[in-house]
Amino acid sequence: MPQNSWIAFTIADKEDKDLLSETTKKCLDNGVCYTCSTGELGSDTEDYFDEEIAWRETRKEEETNEPADFDKTPMTTYHEDFEEGFWFATTVAYATINDKYIITDKVVCIDFTKRGVEESIINLITKINSGWLPSDK
Repeated sequence: MPQNSWIAFTIADKEDKDLLSETTKKCLDNGVCYTCSTGELGSDTEDYFDEEIAWRETRKEEETNEPADFDKTPMTTYHEDFEEGFWFATTVAYATINDKYIITDKVVCIDFTKRGVEESIINLITKINSGWLPSDK
């Protein structure tokens, strides 16, 4: 994993639930600044990130007596549609801190699934590079 300022695109299905907690913590420990989650557990994955972010900010507040600052924490999204989520992560997801954009140059795909999505990702990259946009529906 990169060490800071990167975007995570996660794909998780029901059988992958045991991997979410540990991976969420590792991503946050390594400076992820935006997460885009999809798959059967996309919503749950976003919840894992949100809960860990809130827990860390609360713990920091208790230790320092300074108020939690959620303007400096990673942004999270959930996408029901795999293709739309990947497009979003690679073309329009921009992290900010206090309304200032953070430069990110890496989108890391974290595939928890047993079926694998590498071929789908490769096809999507080709489509996106050719001007493809997800449906408005």
